[in-house]
Amino acid sequence: MKCIVCSEPITKIHIAETPISGYRCATEDESLAQPSFELAFRFCNSCNMINYSMQEGADKLLDKLYSEHVSTYYYTKQLSEYMTNFVDGLSNQYNINSSSTVLEIGCNSGRLLTMFREKTGCSILGIEPSKTFSEEWSNENIEVINDYFSANLFPQIKNRKIDLVVIRHVYEHIPDPVAFFKDLSEICTNETTIIIEVPYFVTVLKRKRIENVSYSHLNYFTIRSISEIAKMYGFGVSKYELVETDGGAIVYHITKGVTTNPSILDSVSQSDIEEFVDYIETAKGKIQHLLSKYTKEEVVGYGAGSKGPHLVYILGLKDYINLVVDDTPGYAGMYLPGTSVQICSADVLKNKNVKAVVNLAPTHSEAIQAKTPANLEFIEVI
Repeated sequence: MKCIVCSEPITKIHIAETPISGYRCATEDESLAQPSFELAFRFCNSCNMINYSMQEGADKLLDKLYSEHVSTYYYTKQLSEYMTNFVDGLSNQYNINSSSTVLEIGCNSGRLLTMFREKTGCSILGIEPSKTFSEEWSNENIEVINDYFSANLFPQIKNRKIDLVVIRHVYEHIPDPVAFFKDLSEICTNETTIIIEVPYFVTVLKRKRIENVSYSHLNYFTIRSISEIAKMYGFGVSKYELVETDGGAIVYHITKGVTTNPSILDSVSQSDIEEFVDYIETAKGKIQHLLSKYTKEEVVGYGAGSKGPHLVYILGLKDYINLVVDDTPGYAGMYLPGTSVQICSADVLKNKNVKAVVNLAPTHSEAIQAKTPANLEFIEVI
């Protein structure tokens, strides 16, 4: 096996077998018929690229996940402040103004783009494969190309001068991050700045953020690996910032003609990853022991977006819970793929038989705990 970035030999480190998390099934029979896929890090010691292989049948399920994606953000004060500071900082640093164009790849509902427009008067353009946001885009008058980013979209983009490209929590999902960056380089000028925000793999390992290693996260980046990809097309990392989104993320500022300063290059080792994989088994044993004092009817999970189902799978929680609460419209009554675990509304928390809530969305802990009755034990998985 060869590294997708530098073609050096890689090491395979097995984690588990799980269904893909993030989509939902209409019936229990459909759910139980869903396939599982191997989670196995493909680790390159040379350039520090870490990824999962694309397995047969996964592409159709990932497409289902992304085309049906809805926003599951809790817009807490902390997140709102982060997004405001994100927009303000980039607008000031790169002189975004009424003559500028900001492109967001994976723009979701378009909220971030509207914040750029409101602050600077700039032109905005989004690219988003989900089919669920058309009404929001229309209401906010946001131009969005409803598709995956690829060279096929060049005719709709290349006649524009893009000043800032924003890619937040998207690049980790891309099946071929090298080909993606090649296409991205084709729409950039010497003056374009690319902003990529992803979970920071060094932090994932250090903080044991096991919710961040689901199969839909196909890639795990360090500064070294991002720099190696960018260098292939004449780009470099001009700066980076460590931020607290998604349990610990990194924001890369990437520009053409820049050489990444060697002093900022980081590294993870095979032993670091193996220690993390061992910890998953430890965490699995601890949470299962904690829940063993309850029956399945006495425990419910909270959070069925993407991280929640992954935690159910990787920690073996389908044997300890029957129900997972989620507030997203349309989720109630559906099932987590590969299980008999049904999604329900928060009304179940009023059931006198329920004694504990397992938080399956660690980054939304504050909001979920506020919605959990005080008489219930609130259990943090992470």
